[in-house]
Amino acid sequence: MILDLEERPLEKFFSENEELLQLGEKKAWPIMYDSFEKLENEIRNANVAYQVLYSSYEMNGWVLAERVEIIDVK
Repeated sequence: MILDLEERPLEKFFSENEELLQLGEKKAWPIMYDSFEKLENEIRNANVAYQVLYSSYEMNGWVLAERVEIIDVK
């Protein structure tokens, strides 16, 4: 269950996740890239939004999405 979804500036994505992204470079995660700068350019050119997820059981994380639609289910 998602408790909250917070959109943050894309610039914060790189500063908040730089260490994680650099660790993933050798594992082709989140995509194959040769340098952090190339990955940053690729993501910026993809026109995505940085969304931070807060969910139950502390399974928090983030997603880069072209579009976000929130549907209220009653």
